[in-house]
This record gives sequence, C-alpha cells and structure tokens, in this order.
Amino acid sequence: MQDPLTREQLKKKLAKIKGAGRNVMLMTAGFDGCTRMGGIKTAFTSLAYTLRDAGYNVTVLYLNAGLGMNCRGSNVVRMRQEGITLVPGVPGGRKTNDIRPLMLSFHLYEYLKSVQDTYPIIISHDFESKLMYVLLAQQQGLQFQHNKIIVWGHSHRRFVDKMNQRWPHRETMLAYFLEQETYRLARNTVSPSVWYQNKLYEQGYYNLDPNTEVDILQNIIYTQNPYVQEKEILHPAGLAFFSRLDKLKGIRVFMDAIDIIYNQRKTAFEAKRQAITAAKREAKQSGATVPAALRAAPSEEPLDVLFLGVDSDLSKMERSSTMIYNRCRRWSPHVWCYLNHTMDTQSAIEEITSSKSLIVLPTLADTFPYSVLESIYHGLPFVASRIGGIPEMLHPVSQEEHLFEAGNAEALAAKMSNVLNRGIEPAVPAYHFHDTALQWAKYIKKQFKSLDDEKGTKPVRSLVNLSTLSALHMDGLPVTVGITHMLERRSETYLRECLLAFANQTYMDFEVVIAINGGDQDKEYAKVIGEHFGTAFKRLSVFNSPVVNIDELRNFVVEKAQGDYVLMFDDDDVPYADMVESMLRAASNTDADVIACLSAHHRFTPASTRIATDGSLMDGVADKGGPLSTWQYDHIALAAGNVPSVGFTQNLFGQAAFFAKTAKFREIGGITMAGVKSNFVDWSFWLKASLRGLHIELVPEPLYKYRLKSRDSLYNDDSGSGHSRILKEMEYLYRDESPEARAKLLDMLVLGYAAQAGV
Repeated sequence: MQDPLTREQLKKKLAKIKGAGRNVMLMTAGFDGCTRMGGIKTAFTSLAYTLRDAGYNVTVLYLNAGLGMNCRGSNVVRMRQEGITLVPGVPGGRKTNDIRPLMLSFHLYEYLKSVQDTYPIIISHDFESKLMYVLLAQQQGLQFQHNKIIVWGHSHRRFVDKMNQRWPHRETMLAYFLEQETYRLARNTVSPSVWYQNKLYEQGYYNLDPNTEVDILQNIIYTQNPYVQEKEILHPAGLAFFSRLDKLKGIRVFMDAIDIIYNQRKTAFEAKRQAITAAKREAKQSGATVPAALRAAPSEEPLDVLFLGVDSDLSKMERSSTMIYNRCRRWSPHVWCYLNHTMDTQSAIEEITSSKSLIVLPTLADTFPYSVLESIYHGLPFVASRIGGIPEMLHPVSQEEHLFEAGNAEALAAKMSNVLNRGIEPAVPAYHFHDTALQWAKYIKKQFKSLDDEKGTKPVRSLVNLSTLSALHMDGLPVTVGITHMLERRSETYLRECLLAFANQTYMDFEVVIAINGGDQDKEYAKVIGEHFGTAFKRLSVFNSPVVNIDELRNFVVEKAQGDYVLMFDDDDVPYADMVESMLRAASNTDADVIACLSAHHRFTPASTRIATDGSLMDGVADKGGPLSTWQYDHIALAAGNVPSVGFTQNLFGQAAFFAKTAKFREIGGITMAGVKSNFVDWSFWLKASLRGLHIELVPEPLYKYRLKSRDSLYNDDSGSGHSRILKEMEYLYRDESPEARAKLLDMLVLGYAAQAGV
C-alpha cells in the first residue's frame, strides 16, 4: 500500500473537490461535545470536518437534546469558530400527543420542511431513525422533491435489541417500525460494509427491496491527531474492553475468557508456590542452605484489565457494571480491574495508550465498529471477532493475527495470552483513511450533480398530474367524498361548516355523497341540503339511509360512490383546503389501497343557531347562513400507518377519516364485521384492512380539524379503558379471518401485549 497522506496533504486534496459553499445538513444522535463516546459520534464528527475541508457549508442538527444529553453552549461557539454550524436540538414544533418516537419524527419533519430549500442534501443514521414522516412526504410527492435524503447505515435498533436479547416495549417497537419505514422509503442509502448491506436485504430484518441500491462507503475517521503507522511489534502489558458494556459487544464472552486466564494464572501461581515449598522442605531435610530465590513467598504481576464503555442492562436483574464488580472481586489478586463508563473517547484512548493495553473487541455481530477503526488509526494493539463487517476493515495480511472466532471464549483467551506473551504486529487497514475521506467528499459532489441535473424538471409537488388523472376518469370525478350524518347527534351547523370547507378545496374534481340515517324521517331536510349546496360541487347526492349504525352507514356511502377513490369523512369535522389534493396525490404516487392522515384536534365553541326548516341558515357561502364555530387549537394527533405490532393495543393506524380505493373497500366487506357492533369503527376497520393485507399508507400532515367533544373519545381517554374495549372484538376478527390472517393476528397480539405490559 502507498504511504498515507498527512492531515495537511489530505486537506489540499479535499479542497480540490470544490464544494463551492453548498449546504449539507447532518442529523445525528451523537456528536463531538454533545456525547461522550460511540460510533455515531465519531462518524458524524469525522464527516462534518471532512465535508468542511471539501468546501461545503456543514450544519449539524443534534437529535437528542432534551433526552439527557445536551450540547453545551460553548460547544456551539467552538464549532462555529471551526467552520461548522451546530444546532443543539430540533426546534420545537406544534404540540402533539405524547407518543415519543412519533412526536420527535413529526417535529423533525416540520423543521426540515421549513429549511428544505436551504439544505439540498440531508444525511442521517438508521439507528432509531426519525426520518419516516420526511420520507413519506417525499415518496408521496408532497414535499422534499428537490432534496437528497441519505440514510447512513450504522446499526438499527431491532438488530441491537435482538442481539442483546431484550424484550420489546411499545416505544421500542415503534422505533423498529420507524427504522423499517426509513429503509422502505429511502431512495439513497449508504452502508459501511457489504455484510451490513446483505443483512438489510435479509428476511426477518428490514427486508430491503432487492431493487434498492445501497452504496458501500467505509466509515470515515477524522481527528486532530495524526495517523500513527507503527512498524515494530507491539507488546501490550494489560487488556482493555473498549466498547459498550453489553451482550452484543461481547462483554460476557470477554469475562468468560478472563475467567480462563485467571484460572491459568492461579494454577501456575499455585504450582510455583508448591514448587518453592517442596524445595524448602527438601533443603531443610538435607541440611542444605535454602537458596535466596526460594526464601521469599512467590509473587507475580497482576493482569490489569480496563473496562471503558457505557454501562448497560444485561437483564432486568443485572447491570454490566454489577457483573464486572462481582467477577473482579473473585479474580483478585491475580487480575486487577479498572471500570470507567463515563470517559469520553479521547480520554479512553489516552488511558489505553499510557497503560499499554491490548484492546479487545469480542463483539457478537457488528457492521463496522469504530473501536477497530480508532485502534488502527492510533496505532494501538487490538484483537477482534471475525464477524460482521470487521474482516472488511483489515488487509488480508492482518486478519489471521488480529481476528478470532466470535463468541468463543476459549479462542479469545488463547489469542489474548499469545499476544501478551509474544506481542502483535501493527494492523494494516484494508483502505487508507485518506481514501475513505476522499470517497465521501466525491460521493456528496455526485449527489449535488444529480440534483443539478434534475433542476427545473420536477415541481415541488411532483410525480403525478392530477388534472390528467381527472381527465382519464369517465366523468372527470375520480374521487367521492363520503359524509355520514347521524340524526340523533345531528348539528346542522357542523355539517354546514364541513361542506363549506369541501367547497373550497384546491382540487375540486370530486362528487359528494351524504348519507343521513333514519330512513324516510327527514326527506325534507335532505332536500334542503341538496338545494343550498348543489351548485358548490360538480355532483352532490344526499340519501336517507334505512341503516342506523355508523359502520353500516359508511358502507352505504361507499355503495353509492361512483369515484375510483372514496374519502370517508365525519360531518362534525372540517377539512383543510388541500385535503383532497394531498390524499389523491399520495394515493396516485404510492398505489396505496387505504391512506390515513394526521389530524389537528381543536377545542371549540359551537355556533348556537340551528338550521330552520326552510334552510335559511344552510347557505353554500361562508358569509351567509349564520355564524361559524369558534375553534381553539389543542394538539396534533399523530399516527404511524400500518404498525400492527402496536396497533392491537393502541390505535396508531389512523383515525376515522381515510382515503381508500372504492373497489378495495368493497372487496374486504367494508367496515362491518360479522357478529360485532364496534365501539370504534375506525380502529376496527384499520385492523381489518391490515389483516387482509391491504397496502396502507400515511400522509404525514394534519389534513383536517377534529372536534374534541366527548370525554369518552378514544383520543381523549388517558385511562386506557377505551383501548382495552377493542380487545373484546378480537374474537370476532379471529373467527372471521383466514388461517393465514389468524396466524398474523396471533403474532400481532403477542407483540402488542408484550409491549403494553412493558416486558
């Protein structure tokens, strides 16, 4: 291999990339001055400096502010002085219901939406990704059409929890889902290793579409210290576990290997003691003088072992620090332990260097661990598991000496003992560090060129021409807006406000079908609605239905629908002006069968007037027909879309308003389920649609105003009683479905109950 470049030589080469001051945003849960250690911190700090040297304007958005680790104000100033803008947390957005992974994802979406023109390229890691709402909007043609959003593979949460044998909670299952959706939707993905790329495609993880291209770019390292290229054999005097102290990183394997070494040292020490005792006895019996070397008690230098990593739960009953403490007490005096789980990366490297320790990395699986990269960069001796992406990091000449069989404590003990006795050659990396830095800078330049080539060819809302879609439909009305109107809780003012909002949509090629329950009781009322709003829509149909239940009334609406799609809507809610357009655009770009959206929940003061029999207050214009309700914003109700693992104990699919292919709605039998009259017809419908395998999507925008009225509303119920009632209906769902759907239901219930119980 050629000699590595110095830092100054690399800077000169990077400057030739000519980033020309173009803006790049890095979003990360780890960054210098914000977190102490970790691969994500090193990765994004290194990339920020590299792109800065290549001439780009780099902004780093720190994602974990307010969750225990915060960037110091002085660090923001320091970064600014070094040419990097650090935003120490996602700026607060609108109030939402407190479902943490979704809340953070929504606040990030709202912030990025406001700066999407400023930052053409946005890069974030896959671990606990918050990109779902952003990527949904991009896929649906609603936002981010002129952005490259790059998902940088690190290690996803499901993988980490699986390897650490952790039970999922509701919040972690939502985190899994957000990661899964991130990979499903991402157009630009980078993996640090071929091994991790293949893992993403593997069934049972994130099932990445085989047609999705993943660029392989090894992880990057950039520090103020120069690369140390050792030439001589290294002779470590102790051991250092330099990683997170959990099962995945191999802490149990390491402790078992130390157990073996401890027993070997104890046995050797005991044999030495017995030999000295025997020699003394023999000398005494023969009357000879005891040699000076045998007069003192036997002694040995204890083996020093450092534990430098973040503490972790090994089980519900045991922390890794507790396990280390208990084992180390037993090993004394042959093995001495030193534990520090609050040390930052640089301090840890300095401690390892000064103590001349062998870094031990017995991970059970890893994508591209920075502990290996940092060990090579700083010229430190190390041994690591032959697993995951680690072999890809080393030149073949170094693999035999530095790698051992993963999960094998005996092999690790033998490897460590051999290195302590004989030393180890310096590791040779598969690639020089300056090569990976240049590759990253060129990759970003390529992404900007791709954006430049597309400039002017894509509008902000793209991918489908809705006017063409309307023209293709036989009567020019591809959408039916279906509104159910319940007489027993009828508020004519509510219906008027709802219809006024639909009469002022940005897309108007739709018919309106209103179904009033109660049969022939109120034909005159239906006539009044038709007369006063008939000219506001291209087609308005008002029906008196003989059915009385809300689920059957919705099915009745769909029976009368002539559009390819039906937007189901309650008469007491109010759509925003772009609701129909956004739903149709999302459906056309994704070919979804059913689409949910978010909603803006409002407290309100209702108008006191009622519609006269002659319809004098029911006018199809906003400034006539009496006063409107006064609305007061309360919060955004979040949803996740098709997340069945949690959706059987809490409705996170969506609410009552949905947009569906009319044929698909009819195909699954609509909302009504055999043998059950649901308290929550929207939740029951989403469960049924999920079980039947319908393609469900979510528009990540609040598209309508929801009236907060009933204290018994599912979305106002903090006690959980509303959610638990839906479980009573599982028997009917189970009985009504196919064997395949039943098996899926049981899997979902098990995961849902486990998450609800927090086990």
